[in-house]
Amino acid sequence: MASLIAETAEGIRLRRRLAGAGSRLAAGLLDGILVSAGFLALLFAAALLAGLGIDLVDELSRFVLGLVAGGLVGVLALYQAAFLLAWDGQTPGKRLLGLRLAAADGHPPSALQVVLRSLVWPVDAFLFVPAPLGLLLMAATPRCQRLGDLAAGTVVLAEGAPEARAAAPTVASRGAPGAATLSLSPGMAARLSDEDFVLLRDLVGRTDLADADHRELAGAALEHYGERLGFDPGARPESALRELYAFARAARGAGPGGAEPPQRGAPSPPGN
Repeated sequence: MASLIAETAEGIRLRRRLAGAGSRLAAGLLDGILVSAGFLALLFAAALLAGLGIDLVDELSRFVLGLVAGGLVGVLALYQAAFLLAWDGQTPGKRLLGLRLAAADGHPPSALQVVLRSLVWPVDAFLFVPAPLGLLLMAATPRCQRLGDLAAGTVVLAEGAPEARAAAPTVASRGAPGAATLSLSPGMAARLSDEDFVLLRDLVGRTDLADADHRELAGAALEHYGERLGFDPGARPESALRELYAFARAARGAGPGGAEPPQRGAPSPPGN
C-alpha cells in the first residue's frame, strides 16, 4: 500500500498509509446510501402528508421533487463538506472504514480545502468516461487522488478499523500515573541536554495531533532515545514518552521552561 511521509514541527517524520481506491469507493457507497435514505424518508413523508390531506401538501411535494430533481448533487456536496469539517476529515462512510481526509503533506486539511474538494465531488461521481472519473483517477494516480483531491491538494489516509484503534491508549489515559516501564539509570540523565528536555516536554504536550499521529510521533521519539541511551522503548510509546520526560525533569529539577505540559484533550490556559 502506498504511503505518505509527514514531518512534525519537531522534525520527526511520520509514515502515513494512503487509502486505496477500493476502500474509498466502499466509503463513498456507504455515504451515498445514507444520503439516499434521507431522500427516501422525505418522499415518504410527502406521500404520507398527501394521503392525510394536510394543507400545503402541494408546496411540500414540489419542494421535495425540486430537491430530487435538481438539489441532489448540491446536497451530496454539502453532506461531504459538513461532515468532513465537523468530524475532523471523516464522513460516516470514512469513519466506518477507518479513513480520514488530510492535506497533501499529511497534516489536517484547511476549511478551504474541504469546501473546494466537496464542490468538485459531483464531477468525480457523475462524469462517466467510461467509468466514473473519480474512480479512474484514483486508480491512475500514485496517491490515489480523485479530481477533487488534485484541485484541493488533499489525500485520504487509512488509519485502520475503529476496533483496532480502540485498543490503543485513549487520550484520557495519557499521563496517568503508573508503574515504571523503562529501565533508566542516573547516567542516562546526564546524556540528555537542555534541548532534549525541551523537545520531550513539547512532544508530551502536543495537543494538535490525532490519536494515531500522537502514538506514531511518540513511537518515533522513543525509538530515537532508546537507541541513543540504550533502553527498550516497550510497547506503549505514549506512556513511556511521558515517563522519559518525567525522568529528565526530575533529574534536573524544573529544567528550562519546566512547567508541566498540558494534558492532551485538556483545555488550554487563558490567553493561549
